[in-house]
Amino acid sequence: MLKFKYAARSPMEPASMEPIASRASRLNLLFQGKPPFVTQQQMSPLSREGILDSLFVLFEECSNPALMKIKHVGNFVKKYSETVAELRELLPSVKDFEVKSLVGSGHFAEVQVVREKVTGDVYAMKVMNKESLLAREHVSFFEAELSILSRSSGTWIPQLHYAFQDKKNLYLVMEYQPGGDLLSLLNRYEDQLDERMVQFYLAELVLAIHSVHQMGYVHRDIKPENVLIDRLGHIKLVDFGSAAKMTANKTVNARLPVGTPDYMAPEMLTVLNGDGKASHGPECDWWSLGIIAYDMIYGKSPFTEGTSTKTFNNIMNFQRFLKFPEDVKVSNEFLDLVQSLLCGPKERLDYEGLCCHPFFSKIDWNNIRNTPPPFVPTLRSDDDTSNFDEPEKNSRVLSSPRQLNSAGFSGEDLPFVGFSFIKALGILRSESVVLGLDSPAKISSMEKKLLLKSKELQDTQDKCHKMEQEMTRLHRRVSEVEAVLSQKEVELKASETQRSLLEQDLATYITECSSLKRSLEQARMEVSQEDDKALQLLHDIREQSRKLQEIKEQEYQAQVEEMRLMMNQLEEDLISARRRSDLYESELRESRLAAEEFKRKATECHNKLQKAKDHGKTEVGELYSKLEKINTEQQTKIQELQDKLAKAVKASSEATELLQNIRQAKERAEKELEKLQNREDSNEGMKMKLLEAEERRHSLENQVKRLETVERRENRLKEDIQTKSQQIQQMADKILELEEKHREAQLSAQHLELQLKQKEQFYDEKIKIAE
Repeated sequence: MLKFKYAARSPMEPASMEPIASRASRLNLLFQGKPPFVTQQQMSPLSREGILDSLFVLFEECSNPALMKIKHVGNFVKKYSETVAELRELLPSVKDFEVKSLVGSGHFAEVQVVREKVTGDVYAMKVMNKESLLAREHVSFFEAELSILSRSSGTWIPQLHYAFQDKKNLYLVMEYQPGGDLLSLLNRYEDQLDERMVQFYLAELVLAIHSVHQMGYVHRDIKPENVLIDRLGHIKLVDFGSAAKMTANKTVNARLPVGTPDYMAPEMLTVLNGDGKASHGPECDWWSLGIIAYDMIYGKSPFTEGTSTKTFNNIMNFQRFLKFPEDVKVSNEFLDLVQSLLCGPKERLDYEGLCCHPFFSKIDWNNIRNTPPPFVPTLRSDDDTSNFDEPEKNSRVLSSPRQLNSAGFSGEDLPFVGFSFIKALGILRSESVVLGLDSPAKISSMEKKLLLKSKELQDTQDKCHKMEQEMTRLHRRVSEVEAVLSQKEVELKASETQRSLLEQDLATYITECSSLKRSLEQARMEVSQEDDKALQLLHDIREQSRKLQEIKEQEYQAQVEEMRLMMNQLEEDLISARRRSDLYESELRESRLAAEEFKRKATECHNKLQKAKDHGKTEVGELYSKLEKINTEQQTKIQELQDKLAKAVKASSEATELLQNIRQAKERAEKELEKLQNREDSNEGMKMKLLEAEERRHSLENQVKRLETVERRENRLKEDIQTKSQQIQQMADKILELEEKHREAQLSAQHLELQLKQKEQFYDEKIKIAE
């Protein structure tokens, strides 16, 4: 028998003193889950869905073949089989949903992303295996999770839409958070967030944890995997499977540590050292908050080490093992916050202390849901799971299939009675009616009034008949209004959806703007670094160009100096050759004149010899022959000399030396001939002179050879001059090539400077556009 404490009646007062109508109203409200004058702690878990769960359990138990042999049990099953089947068709079931993907998996449950087949709405469905739950010591731990989710307002905890069960599993269907969890966000940012992001997420997590405490529960498993991010970038706290209800003094008694080892508070581990019993309060959740804060900044947990035993030892001795890495720069406010959370339970900050802490000085606690989050997930569809990490393949501990109890009643599903929940069912409240029936005196007064009004009621029946037609019209009007209202509701829902999308877009744009600003700052730094590198490179290029120019100028000066010396030497050689050529030409002219004079004198000698024929024909004939021979030879030599001198004039100017010698020889020959004419009688002297002439002839031949040698030397000199000219031309070409390379280097440097200026202008324009 259910008993409740009512404000208007003592609990010892017999229920029969209360009218049946009043009790029926209370019973109706009780079935609806809202009995009047019952506090939140005294509220009965038996609702409409709970009564249906009881009916289904009773029906399943009675369907046992052993019990079906009992006549009345068998009749009961046959009588209500169709009704039970129809009820089950009306209630939500796993057949109403299509599984899209798996986003979480554990030893006792898994979380799936599902879509309702009819409406297309997307939900997150937590599936818990009954066999695994029954194998645990405390079977009813899921009741805390169901209670928290069903009472959630949806601000910091996901709203529960449906809770149902079948023979194998329990199902919790709640709103889907597509932004992933805090752990995946840490992985996205390489396990470390900046203080601005940490401040935002810690502030929202403080409010989420406080909302659980206000319901009278301790979460006991606060960790990044249990902090989800909704589509707008705000957080939702999930996984209340380890939650426990607090007693009147706000404590929870436990025999074993509960939660994840890395995030357990030291007071939860004292049960391992004592008599098997320990108590803790909501302070353990604030300890986990400190671990998360440390983890988000430093990328690791402060006490995690190898095995759970070592981790527990580090947590128990936190004063000695809590250290802050010096390579990560953090504010003093953050250090104080972590130290104020990772301490003893009595010194640990609570909700009020956290709200007043300097680390959260810039947080507007009342409007934090309207603050643009630092990260807004990018979604390709409403069932997008790209922001979740791939769940690990955990091997679930499954018990053997439940065997039907041959003895009859098993009662294995009794712990799950009251689990079903449907958010869409509205709770009707009839408190105004009940308030008028909470006293027997008022009931008696109302009965008298009813007797007095009975006649009036008879009179009004006629009026009611007349009003039926009006009521019919009004009903049609109401139907029309309801249709319009339904249409308006659809439009309102569409508007709300549009508004949500716009809010998401706004949050996305704000986040993108923040990201762009960070990218812009980083781009500015990169541009500045690139400019410095470019300036340094330009300076190095100019320095190398200057050094190269100096080297080229030195080489050029050396080559020019060498060419100048060679040119001076060649000019001196040319001047000397020109002098010798002038001298040779002068001697050639004189030789020609001397040759002509020698011919004339030879002719005269021939005449004189002809006259002297009578004095000494033999000697004169010989002398004449010799003179004729000498004349012929001299003519031949002169002709050869003229030919050679003609060639020497073309090739070189040294030929004049030989002509001068020939002229001198001719002059000496003329003088000798004159002496020979004066000494015609002296034959011996003539012979001597002829011999001297013969020697002079040989001398002339030697001089001709020397002239040829000089000619060859002049040719070699000309070839050397031509070679040197070619070398000078090559050096000039090299100088022009070096000057061209120098100009190309200057043009390259100018082009690089122009590119740097254009890049600087581009980034300046990009910065202006971003600003």
